[in-house]
Amino acid sequence: MRLVLLCSQTDERLVALARLGHERAFEAIARRYRPALLEAHAEAVVDEALGVARTRLRRGEDVRELRAWLCAIVRAVAGRALFDALAADAVARETVVTVARLPVRQRETLLRIARQDELGIPRFQGARAIASALTPLPLLTRLAR
Repeated sequence: MRLVLLCSQTDERLVALARLGHERAFEAIARRYRPALLEAHAEAVVDEALGVARTRLRRGEDVRELRAWLCAIVRAVAGRALFDALAADAVARETVVTVARLPVRQRETLLRIARQDELGIPRFQGARAIASALTPLPLLTRLAR
């Protein structure tokens, strides 16, 4: 099936085709949802999450609501990226704990700056990915305890 034709298909049809290993169907899914996912998360996180989604679809995972399912995968991958970064770097771990203790407005401002890559500090080149992973902020609260 041509990609143009696939892009006009419903989410349910694309999921069914992707489960059967139809690469073009998954390309249509990625084309449809990648921009929305990128609005909230770093590109590397989204790319990895889409890879996870492809694998799960091929295994036949049940998908009722494609957008919600993809967002859940992105959140999980982002959280894993954050924990990996924190496990490898004591300074980053302490930074997250400190940021979690800041008043909400200050914390949100710092995270917004980090998401825009305006830090300019070589040590924190992964700040955008970490800030992206922290978009749902309850994780900060748990880490600060």
